[in-house]
Amino acid sequence: MLKINLSLEYGWANRRAEAENVPVIRRRELDQLEFVWDPFDADWEDGFRCLTVYREREGHCRVPARHRENGFPLGTWVSNKRKAKDSMRVDHRLRLNQLGFVWDPFQVDWEEGLRHLQNYREREGNCRVPYNYVQNHFKLGKWVTKQRQNTEVMPAIRRQRLEELGFLWDPLAADWERGFSYLKAYKEREGHCRVAGDHKENGFRLGQWVGVQRAYNENLSAERRQRLDELGFVWGPFEADWQEAFSSLKAYKEREGHCRVPHTHIENDFQLGKWVTKQRSRREALSVERQRRLDELGFVWDAREAAWESGFSYMEIYKIQHGDCHVPMSYEENGFRLGQWIGVQRKNGDIMSEERRRRLGDLGFIWNSLEADWEECFSNLQVYKEREGHCCVSGSHVENGCRLGVWVDTQRQSKRKGRLSQERIQRLDELGFDWSPRSAAWEKGFSYLKLYQERAGDCRVPQNHIENGYPLGQWVNNQRQNKDGLSEERLQILNALGFVWKARRTRPRSL
Repeated sequence: MLKINLSLEYGWANRRAEAENVPVIRRRELDQLEFVWDPFDADWEDGFRCLTVYREREGHCRVPARHRENGFPLGTWVSNKRKAKDSMRVDHRLRLNQLGFVWDPFQVDWEEGLRHLQNYREREGNCRVPYNYVQNHFKLGKWVTKQRQNTEVMPAIRRQRLEELGFLWDPLAADWERGFSYLKAYKEREGHCRVAGDHKENGFRLGQWVGVQRAYNENLSAERRQRLDELGFVWGPFEADWQEAFSSLKAYKEREGHCRVPHTHIENDFQLGKWVTKQRSRREALSVERQRRLDELGFVWDAREAAWESGFSYMEIYKIQHGDCHVPMSYEENGFRLGQWIGVQRKNGDIMSEERRRRLGDLGFIWNSLEADWEECFSNLQVYKEREGHCCVSGSHVENGCRLGVWVDTQRQSKRKGRLSQERIQRLDELGFDWSPRSAAWEKGFSYLKLYQERAGDCRVPQNHIENGYPLGQWVNNQRQNKDGLSEERLQILNALGFVWKARRTRPRSL
């Protein structure tokens, strides 16, 4: 602006036209002021300089029409150069060509799109480009759609080049091919064509596409129907699903010997239990053919009957695993509350059918709840004996939710009062039950003394020593103080172990 203002202020603007007639000295003075003799040439140089900056930054000369480079309207300048292509100075055209100037931007854009399409074709094997597909920041899907829209005005050479790539001009055909390609991918991954209605495959609504093929199957071409059939297309999905479920039920029947499927049972990743429940609830809506096939398989239609049979099957499993029917009340088998089910059978024993009572009886079912409680506590005592090596249970001990210490004391009292049967006394004796609580306490202390002797090599137990939670030091001290009251048998047992009757004060040793 400074250069232009100077020219106008001093009235020298007209000197441009008479530059050759200006004295040398005055020309020199004007040049020192950077006077612009040819403003059009100056504008061209400004534009070229801005285009060079744009080219270095963006890597190309495709300048948007409204783009401004540092305030300079470069987009407009580029557009004007294209229009003045034929009348432009040769040296200007040469410089623009050397910079990579784009004289026809539409041709360049088309060639870029074709190049991306070729890359897609080489990689995917087809030209069925999804509409929203972008490749290296180029919106190839929209470019492909635009070619279809411009097919009537497109030059023959472009049509030829696209067709040589296998371009699909019909968008509906392209959409169908796109859906078919996604169905193939689904089939390869899942092993079947039963696509859920809301399923999307890589963003494509494949479930809806499959539904459309079923709805318009009569209008599909023979070629398309054949391709779908060869892929294993399911024209009637509900029939196929039912057949698959029925096959799972047959496999279950062959393995288990019955159709009493637990509600939560899953057969090869299929929720067979829920399917069986659904067949019962929809029995009236099932076709005669399906009911007949289920009946021939031995299907159980009564849900209550099925629930009872499910419990009985779990009872059979428990009997096989444990050898008896002494099921704890809190016991669960594969998520089924078997202990509670057994409680219901005892409660309903008087109104139960003879056939069910017989089956339970044959299994060794325990009808008396008190007897069942006794058997449960006895089984817990067996567990305790296997783990601890004795039956000297402390009064407060709880085993697997059972107050075993209280139960042990109750058995001793029941025997003294003559309320314990000989059969139960015999079973407890065979387990090594200690009927005398004092004797049991002494045996418990002696067992810990044996552990100490095996580890330390002697019986010199410090008075405050605790052995695995048991106050062994106090027990040893009590034996010394009550030596005269001990039986001859106990004295012999202690002496054989190397018991120290006279304690000496020694420094505590680390054990």
